[in-house]
Amino acid sequence: CGLCKPGYALAGNICQLCGEAKPGRYQRIFLGVVLPLFIIIWYFLAWRPFFAKIRGSDDPEQGGGVCGHACFQTDMCNNAKLAIVKAADSDFTDFVKIFISFWQVIGTFDKTYSVKFPEVLSRMWEFGAVLSFDLFDIPGPSCITADWGYLKLLMAYTLTPAFISFLLWIPTGILWCARKTKTQRFKNVADAFWFIFLFWLFLIYPLLSTKTIQGFHCRTIAGSNLLVVDLKEECPMEDFTSATFLWALVTTIIYPFGIPLLFYVVLVRNKVPEIA
Repeated sequence: CGLCKPGYALAGNICQLCGEAKPGRYQRIFLGVVLPLFIIIWYFLAWRPFFAKIRGSDDPEQGGGVCGHACFQTDMCNNAKLAIVKAADSDFTDFVKIFISFWQVIGTFDKTYSVKFPEVLSRMWEFGAVLSFDLFDIPGPSCITADWGYLKLLMAYTLTPAFISFLLWIPTGILWCARKTKTQRFKNVADAFWFIFLFWLFLIYPLLSTKTIQGFHCRTIAGSNLLVVDLKEECPMEDFTSATFLWALVTTIIYPFGIPLLFYVVLVRNKVPEIA
């Protein structure tokens, strides 16, 4: 589908029936389920190292506990840490990244190519689309954004990851503003932030790159130059001063080009090329 009738929302390449009451229902689901779940995950990823007990004191010479920033001194903690170390030694993390990256690329086939794939392959593409974390394009949430214009939707795609990154940084920022950068607690919190932040960028990079570059993909239909991803919109490149074109241009620089540059800077600053 390119356009959907009123009361329908485009989820992937399929127009899904929304009805009149469904958008409000999905908003209640978000507030009642997704938001509390997000707060719990946010606490465990960002705040637990901040509140974790440090053995001895917060003096940098005292150091942290045996289990580091996320655990207390218990046998369960030691076993968990040992399991994590073994997983890292067995390249489990690398396997997970490769697995996710593969399916994120595969999930774009059904939208990128105008080909009628066999049903088995189409189901595979749908599974890959789930791993792309495109929450605004899955059945249900797509009904909430059905009436949004392309610019508003693109802003949601590009500002949400930045906001989540800021939330992850808050515990580190508090200690930094309090000038406790030489404490063991700051080291633990900062290490936890950089680990989850870089992994977060790795997960969202394919999705954000696709969404920002789509702003320049246009097609002439019945004499009108239209945006392929939203045929209700005129091609942003028809007006280089339009908000849509400028936002797509800036976010393309920040995400598709900026994220690899950030990874390169981190590698160089930590002298990874020299170690390798």
